Amino acid sequence: MIALKRPNYFPSGPAVARGALRLFAPLVLLLLAGCKVVILVPPGGKVTSSNGEVCLAGQVCVIDVSDDRYEDTFSAVPDNNHQFAGWVKDRRFFCGNQTEPCYLTTTGFSGNPGLMAVLASAQEFFLAPRFTPEPSYNWAYWKRVIYQIDNGTQSGNDYLYRVLPVVNQCDPGDLNAAPRDRALRAVNETRA
Repeated sequence: MIALKRPNYFPSGPAVARGALRLFAPLVLLLLAGCKVVILVPPGGKVTSSNGEVCLAGQVCVIDVSDDRYEDTFSAVPDNNHQFAGWVKDRRFFCGNQTEPCYLTTTGFSGNPGLMAVLASAQEFFLAPRFTPEPSYNWAYWKRVIYQIDNGTQSGNDYLYRVLPVVNQCDPGDLNAAPRDRALRAVNETRA
């Protein structure tokens, strides 16, 4: 595998990636024979394979596939605060829209002249993950709060107040520690 480090930010989109790849493709084609699997990795993660290849964010990695014994499984590994949103779907892209690891094999190509011709060619096929930032919204927290409100737990006066408010005297009362902490956390979760 040849890993070509891209010097700047990797804009999203297969068209931009293919444009950048055109700069490197002639050099790669001179060095290798056979069809190519070109791995394009945007910021937010990396691609690893069961054969040990690692392609980092911003890299364009090229794998030569020239025989009918090639077999590999590629996994998209998101960075912290990112999630894998599936493989890019486009013309000549493998595993488009799938969210599982991408299994590629040429076993079974022998005996099929068309497929063997593709293996012998310099054609390029692509594999590109989509990484998206993870939302900072804490769904589990709010789901639990809504459940507690809907079911009346942690919402009665005995739970909420150490001293009950006297509304007609503009006395707000005094919250117990647990609901006060819960209200503070809710405010902080809302700000996040």
